[in-house]
Amino acid sequence: MFGVGLSQSAFFGMGAVFAGAAGLDLAEISLFMAATSLGGVIMQWPIGRLSDKLDRRKVLTGTTIVAGVATGAIGVLGTADFVIVAAAFFLFGGMCLPMYALCIAHTNDYLDADDMVAASGTLVLVAGIGMVLGPLLVAASMDFHGPAGFALFLAIVHLGVGAFALFRMTRRGSVPMEAQGQHIYVAQPSPVAVALAQEAAVESHSDQEAAEMTNSPLASSAGQGYT
Repeated sequence: MFGVGLSQSAFFGMGAVFAGAAGLDLAEISLFMAATSLGGVIMQWPIGRLSDKLDRRKVLTGTTIVAGVATGAIGVLGTADFVIVAAAFFLFGGMCLPMYALCIAHTNDYLDADDMVAASGTLVLVAGIGMVLGPLLVAASMDFHGPAGFALFLAIVHLGVGAFALFRMTRRGSVPMEAQGQHIYVAQPSPVAVALAQEAAVESHSDQEAAEMTNSPLASSAGQGYT
């Protein structure tokens, strides 16, 4: 999730700057940004469905590696051909943008329902840290490498996430398919929304405990005593 925060904030924070520095005109910059978002819109559903039918960790690993390869190719080949640049970032958006929902679904596969809200709050915090650092780090990369530093930064982040995912698969088994939850298409929530959800979960849990105590045999016998 930290890698997702780094990558998405770097792109949306500095993507237009990269495109301008690479020599794209205003219309091409607009198409470049739109192509990336369109890739995410189109690929959300098939990637989510695939993650419900396969080991979700393999889907996560595959998407992040493809995103890394697509941006790495632009970092190496350059931006002379706009069609190639737009196609590569369409693929990048299609792989990168669904990763937030995939990370949540993967986390929830290992949790009980009562733990999901608290875990979501932690994921938002970790992604938020990445989002603060992403534009700063990609700007430093562009200062050092020029426009190619933008694509190379995204490639390093996604290939790094893929390497970490492969390592984790050697340390822990996957969740059985019958126990794996359903992928849900979600946008990244704000910390305020998560805080409200946490409060609602605590209140619901407290109400449930109160109801259980009221209906317990001990509560019934205590009530009869007072009568």
